[in-house]
Amino acid sequence: MELLSYELEAASDRYGKLWLLRVLSMSVVDPHFNSPFHTLTLQRIPLRRRETLQAWDAADEYLLNHFFTEFAQRQPAPDQNVLVCNDNFGALCLNLHDYKPALYTDSHIAELALAHNAQLNNLPVSSVSVIPSTAEPACNRAKGKWDVVLMKLPKNQSWFREQLIQIKPFLHEGSKVVVAAMVKHLPHSALEQLEQIIGPASLSRAKKKARLLMADTDLQRKAPESKYPRHWQVDNARKPHNGIKLINHANTFSRDSLDIGARFFIEHLPTGIGGNIIDMGCGNGIIGIATAMQNPGHITFVDESHMAVASAQASWQANSMNEAQASFKVNDALQGFPANSADCVLCNPPFHQQNTVGDQIAQRMFRDAKQVLKPGGEFRVIGNRHLGYHALMKKLFGQCTLVASNSKFVVLSSIRC
Repeated sequence: MELLSYELEAASDRYGKLWLLRVLSMSVVDPHFNSPFHTLTLQRIPLRRRETLQAWDAADEYLLNHFFTEFAQRQPAPDQNVLVCNDNFGALCLNLHDYKPALYTDSHIAELALAHNAQLNNLPVSSVSVIPSTAEPACNRAKGKWDVVLMKLPKNQSWFREQLIQIKPFLHEGSKVVVAAMVKHLPHSALEQLEQIIGPASLSRAKKKARLLMADTDLQRKAPESKYPRHWQVDNARKPHNGIKLINHANTFSRDSLDIGARFFIEHLPTGIGGNIIDMGCGNGIIGIATAMQNPGHITFVDESHMAVASAQASWQANSMNEAQASFKVNDALQGFPANSADCVLCNPPFHQQNTVGDQIAQRMFRDAKQVLKPGGEFRVIGNRHLGYHALMKKLFGQCTLVASNSKFVVLSSIRC
């Protein structure tokens, strides 16, 4: 476990203080979150001028109210070791900063949002430690075990199961695990998984369309073996891509077979490119690996998911690729990459952030690509036909070319002038 190392001011480097104030003043929603612990100003990352979504939901409220009633009023903060899982924008960790909680997360953007909102509320970001998903969620404090685990249910149920398996060894017989979710995102299997891995579990009544799953730890109940990382081989693509070995951790997209978008994209990659090539939003690394098979350039694999970058690196090694030809970076899009430094950026962008569908992540990725590309460098993207990426690329780059299309996807290219 390591302390979140970002300097407080780093969270606003991307925007600047005046920009933050303008965004706050132009926000459509009220950014003030009231809980039994604090009143906080919270923003979603990435920032948008007219934000229509709050940085918390009713499940966050329910979880904090439950913690206040069941735990906070019975024991003072220093006496409890609290682990928070999947806190997307700091609503949980910052309200509970007196407890010095640890955040267990796969998302680098969640880490940045925590630092950003800590700065916004003049709170010490050092009061929250961060455990990335690729590390053990160990408790390095007095007693050496977590007393309470507060979790927002992740969208990926395989990651939910894996988190419970990884957490179980660091609980004691009296540990409580409480999982919060909006009812519309709560699968029937979640309670069963919680009970199977942690111990006797129950489901709360719904409040504001949110529910809690609550479990008491049973150390006699042996957790099942982890299924991850998962090893598989591409067998549904064209030559020469069949036979590529891929390794996927639990929260990495397309865990069992090559998804149809990636399969179409690797058929239409640029060739003969030297210099620096970036696979932005790399996932398990299939795009960068396929690119390296037909280009002599250096490939940089970038993703905001710790598990995605770990999967890409493991996949690269599994295919006995040249170690010197690749580098791997957990990052928020291309933040911090030097301007005019890349010869080509490849991207299969996400069209959702957790359970929220939108193009805000893709928009930022496209802007970053333009800034990082050299003049004459190429930005090549795949997307669903209906997403309209061509309009955004034409606006940013001044032109956009259709490379290939089928009934569902388009591969688009823009050259930086």
